[in-house]
Amino acid sequence: MDMRIKNRLYINNQDFILTELPDFIKKKAIKSLDAKKKVIIFTDSIYNNSLKDMFGEFSKYLNENVNYKNLIIEVFDCDEPDLRYPLQFIMNTYNSNNNLFVIWDIKNIVKDKERLHIAINNFKEILNLSEYKDIENLLYIQNRKYDFEFFYEFCKNFDRIIVYNNDKDLIFDDKAEFYKAINFICSCAKLKHQNENLLLFNNTMSNIPTSFHKDDFKENIMNQLIKVCELSFCCLYTSSKAYENIISLDKCYGITKTHRYYLFNDMDFIKFQQDINKYIISSGKSLNLCVDYMNNKVVRDKFLKLNIKCVLGINVQYDNDIKGVIWVGRYEDNVNNMDKDIGYIESMCKTIFCLIQEQKKLFNLKNRFIENEKLRVMGEMAAGIAHDINNILTPIIGSVQLLKDKYSEDNIIQRQLKLIEMCAYDATNIINKLKKITRSSNDNNEVDIFNVNGIIIDAVSLTKNKWFTESILKGIKINISTNLNSKEKIQGNITEIREVIINIISNAVDAIKEQGSIDISTKDEDNFVIIEIKDNGIGINDQIGEKIFEPFFTTKGKRGSGLGLSIVYQIIHSIGGVIHCKSAKDIGTKFVIKVPICNIKKITYNKQLKKDFQYVSKNVLVIDDNVDVRNILFQIIKSITKCKVKVLDPINIDEVEKELKKRNYDIVICDFSMPNVNGIEIAKKVKEINLDTYFCLMTGWIGTLNEESMRFVDEILNKPLTKETIQDFFNRYENICSLN
Repeated sequence: MDMRIKNRLYINNQDFILTELPDFIKKKAIKSLDAKKKVIIFTDSIYNNSLKDMFGEFSKYLNENVNYKNLIIEVFDCDEPDLRYPLQFIMNTYNSNNNLFVIWDIKNIVKDKERLHIAINNFKEILNLSEYKDIENLLYIQNRKYDFEFFYEFCKNFDRIIVYNNDKDLIFDDKAEFYKAINFICSCAKLKHQNENLLLFNNTMSNIPTSFHKDDFKENIMNQLIKVCELSFCCLYTSSKAYENIISLDKCYGITKTHRYYLFNDMDFIKFQQDINKYIISSGKSLNLCVDYMNNKVVRDKFLKLNIKCVLGINVQYDNDIKGVIWVGRYEDNVNNMDKDIGYIESMCKTIFCLIQEQKKLFNLKNRFIENEKLRVMGEMAAGIAHDINNILTPIIGSVQLLKDKYSEDNIIQRQLKLIEMCAYDATNIINKLKKITRSSNDNNEVDIFNVNGIIIDAVSLTKNKWFTESILKGIKINISTNLNSKEKIQGNITEIREVIINIISNAVDAIKEQGSIDISTKDEDNFVIIEIKDNGIGINDQIGEKIFEPFFTTKGKRGSGLGLSIVYQIIHSIGGVIHCKSAKDIGTKFVIKVPICNIKKITYNKQLKKDFQYVSKNVLVIDDNVDVRNILFQIIKSITKCKVKVLDPINIDEVEKELKKRNYDIVICDFSMPNVNGIEIAKKVKEINLDTYFCLMTGWIGTLNEESMRFVDEILNKPLTKETIQDFFNRYENICSLN
């Protein structure tokens, strides 16, 4: 049994079919029986009668196991489930000689928050019991409109979540991904629930697919509204951004050509519409306009010319932040009056508006999932490229440095070797940039102590293409000025702080529409380094200013992901700093960052000369599948120490173990990514044989190692390895040995 995955939660996000059981659950049950585990299925009386038939060709196999008591089926009462009984049943059934696999079919029991609360309390006890015994649990539920936070807390009790969606099983093992998964299915459940409410009004609105593009969905549902409510036309006015009071015409359906012309071109009509919309939004009330009794004679005549019989403006909003007005009406040729239908139409419009916003939210969420998947694939590709290039650079740089030592008196050769070395280091810098872009470097949490002025100068230089070149092409002139007076240092990750400055500069550039300036200054004040970045762009209002640091909030539409400033906020707070935004509409924006001054002196190792390591005499094993890397490391170590060095091409873990037992190795330097065995496996084996062996993992590029893997690794060296890298390594090793 995989001890890491004992408790699974299976969530069906599709329509429930009484006569079907998910393939995933059937396969797990059969596999467990094949593995000689005792299987218990708790189900309800509705499902029990046809449960065995659902296994198809395995039904006979199931009956045999029922007869031998390897498979036990217990039945719940759907209306009054007692979840204490199954716990006692499991305790009575379990013995140390039999592993148990328990399937909990509770889809017809956990129907609402109250039932979920009961289930949570009971299943915590059940899951706790399973933790210390050979018991696996698989819970099967139907996705319903649960409270998000409550449901998320429930899901965190499991090791794996499986979501059945679009006829596929989506598996989530990483608990960090649980939040996204639950957010996704809760959005689906919420959308489905609201859709069901809409169906209660009229069956003609059934089967509106959520897979539609948001615009197609909007058109479909608005046309259904017109049809169901027997309307002539429908116009949607909404704010384009959250917390924005200004609303504008989004879409209109069913209107005549003359009506459309007035909506978009007639200034009297447009102003009247704006004023009346403003009133509806501010009052929070819907408005039934009687055309015959309108005070504005000019507009009344135009309504009459359009043959509009009656019109209703309905105040709608979504989660208190997206506001709008839906105007519905009937032309003279429509015999029905709206007076008796106002309540019904108003309810429909409010529900429809929420559905449109939920669909938009779901559409954006799916797009973000796609974007994240693209970034992940790019990261994997970049990792492979970086690994291969670093493996090439290690022998190049190492050989050049050894040749420089050998021909130290020949100036011509020295110049040529220096040129080769410089080009190789340029390639290294390109790889480092690749790491920063994909954010998958194993050292991206490295903490340094530095002055921010140099980071700001780098950020201005790196963004020059945006604020200078791109702006000129768009006919915009932008000047950046710096006044960098800070003398103190801060502690943090240099790459992340650079990312903060670049992000704010980029936002400032986007905010400048014609001509402007960006002023950046630093100073030291009250034990803080203060960074101020000010622009004279379009600015933002107070309501939007309160939301800019929230994830996925953006004012850029499709051009923005809404993640930039939320990441900036997290980075600054992670180093004990604070960030504030001061802005005024049409005046500009100023970001103020305060980061604590760091008074810690950075610990550095004195780089020793070649002769200083000649006394070091250790047994060293170098493991790498690349022959050039093995050989150059052998030569470098031999050139600076008196170590006995052995190189090994690892065919498999058994060959490595055999070599480790031949000699008592003091140091093992091993590559991470190799065809037949990886560095972590070798690290475990090294520590099993001799816990005192110092294990160094070298890599062309890996992601962040988890804590469990790092238990066996004493140090990580990033390729390309140089002579100085190896000297520093032995320096640290000797310091550690002297401390021990």
